[in-house]
Amino acid sequence: MTVLNGKLKRFLTRLSLLFAIFLVFLSGGSFVHFGLASSLIHQVRNLLRRTYSYELMDIQLERDYALKYLSTLNTKHYSKDLIYEGLSLPSNFDSLNIIATQLIEDNPLGDGVVYSKYSAKLNNGFEFSYLDVQSEIVSPKRVLIFLHGNRCSPEELLGLGKSKCADSVALDLAKAGIRVLIPIKYDMNQFNYSKEITISAAIYGSTFEALEQMKIKGIYNLYSSSQKPVAIYGFSHGAWQALLAANLNIFKIYFFHDYLINPKIMNPENLSFYTDYDVGVASIYNYSEAFKNSQDSEVIVLLGKYSSYTDENFVESLTKKINDEKVQIIYYEGGHYISRDLIKNHVIDRVW
Repeated sequence: MTVLNGKLKRFLTRLSLLFAIFLVFLSGGSFVHFGLASSLIHQVRNLLRRTYSYELMDIQLERDYALKYLSTLNTKHYSKDLIYEGLSLPSNFDSLNIIATQLIEDNPLGDGVVYSKYSAKLNNGFEFSYLDVQSEIVSPKRVLIFLHGNRCSPEELLGLGKSKCADSVALDLAKAGIRVLIPIKYDMNQFNYSKEITISAAIYGSTFEALEQMKIKGIYNLYSSSQKPVAIYGFSHGAWQALLAANLNIFKIYFFHDYLINPKIMNPENLSFYTDYDVGVASIYNYSEAFKNSQDSEVIVLLGKYSSYTDENFVESLTKKINDEKVQIIYYEGGHYISRDLIKNHVIDRVW
């Protein structure tokens, strides 16, 4: 069925009605034929409505009205309370602790590096898994919570899988005396249950990100008690998660790797965990305020010169707003990838 725009349909309707009236009165031309003319006109109208898709409302115009209004709304003041509200964090979030762990597997990776996979249970009943990577030769002196991106996997970081987004950097970190803790994410590679979890979280009054932050809080509280300095590293979507975590915990240093995108122009194909917040995404990812509000000693922002996620104009506009000596924005040679050289130059060689 051909769909015509409103103006053309109205023109054709009027033209057909005039032609019908003309034919009727041409055949008799008197008031005797008025009833016949009315009937014919009614039939012509019904025929046109069946032939052409009749649109009562200009839905595109309504969309434009909505987007115009939404673009005028201001972001909310950035604060820790905003994160609590936006993520629907549990009321006892700050006191969440791991009360039980169970070793699932424990295997060597070579060069004296081993990984252990644990299941953990928090004091609110939430359970999750994480990896602990460390050297048996070099005693760990520092701790790094490592949040990889959606398309990455722990297997890549450990050198057990094909490198799509990362080299086997967890081994390099461990050999340098850094204990690497990797929470198992819900959204990585082909093993992606993020949509199902996001919908369930919405149904029961939580958010996807609240669950991820609960994992980080449990790990942080457990390992920060070891008196070893704890830092956090986030790559891609993991950088967004690390940004929130840096405002909910106190890390020595915070690495934000290559996801400094403008939340006001992001265009996800579907509603997903990218939009699953109870406050505006543009408010909760107000980078300049989030970097300044974090309680870290240093914030290291790593941006790939050839990354599709790097918009130099947007970064420049942020730089003018930040004006904080603890925030360092570093461009590196490369794209959206966790390379061994990058980790060595900007993580391992940095003291915390």
